[in-house]
Parts: sequence; structure tokens; C-alpha cells
Amino acid sequence: MHSFSSYTINIRNLTHLSQLCATLAPLLKKQDVIALHGNLGAGKTTLTQYLLDHIGIPKHTVTSPTFNLVQVYTKNLTTSIWHFDLYRLNFPEEIYEVGFEEALSEGISIIEWPEKLDHFLPKNHLAIHLEFDKKKENNRKLTFTPKGNWKNKYHDLFNCLTSFNFEKKS
Repeated sequence: MHSFSSYTINIRNLTHLSQLCATLAPLLKKQDVIALHGNLGAGKTTLTQYLLDHIGIPKHTVTSPTFNLVQVYTKNLTTSIWHFDLYRLNFPEEIYEVGFEEALSEGISIIEWPEKLDHFLPKNHLAIHLEFDKKKENNRKLTFTPKGNWKNKYHDLFNCLTSFNFEKKS
């Protein structure tokens, strides 16, 4: 087995992002955490919309929970999805006021601005760093870094990421 520290993919359009999310979605299980890093406008919410769309939540119904910090999706799902947007989080401890412990134990957590959690970010997570190309609106560089138990999913994750026929970079 390879040593897997991170893997980078260049996305050229929203169709590629959707294809990537369609492949990633089946890997997600109860208690998984996805940490989405990136500047404003990098595409964290768009990635979440496509990922949830492939889990069964129509992407047009997924919005960034910037003001209430969390949106929980349960309808027609076997595992709840907790979408956190922590841009407005003032102190890391505030995360426990919005059901963070329940999210970690009962559902799948997708966290925008995970750096706001400081040491409260679970050790077991998949970090996805998004960078946008200022010259081409829909181009993104996505770097996937498995942490903790995500390293145990290395084989499936690596196969998922290397299965694309559009531009890849490791």
C-alpha cells in the first residue's frame, strides 16, 4: 500500500466537481467528518451542494448556514448530514452550543471554515483544501488529505480520486 499524505486534482468545471462528488459520496458513513478549507469564494458551499445532491438532498435546497452556523438534513436519509459554516464563530467552544457532539456521534459532518475550531476539530477527518483560479471562474485545485481514521480508507479514497479522466496531479 502507498503512503498517502495528500492528493491534488484540478477541476475545470462544475460537471467535473459533480463527478468527483458522485464518486466521493458513497464513501461517507456515520461519524465521518469532512473539513473544507479555502478562502471566501473558493467553492466550499458549492462542493457541499454537489456532495449532498449525490446523497439525495437536491443541491438547490442546500445553502450555507452562515448565520445559524449549522443546517441538519435528515429527510429520506439513513444518516443525518450536519453542514456547519463556522465563518461567524467567535470562539471554538461555541461549537458545542449548536449540536456538535450529536453531529459527531449520529451523523456525517461537513465543516466549512474548520480552522475556527482550533483543537476541537476531530483528529479523524478528511481535509479538502480548495483554491480557485482567479482567471477562470470554475477552475479549482482540490487537495485531499486524510487524517486519523480516514487513512484507513486510503485505498477507497485513492481509487476514488484517481478514477477521473480529467486533469490529475499528485
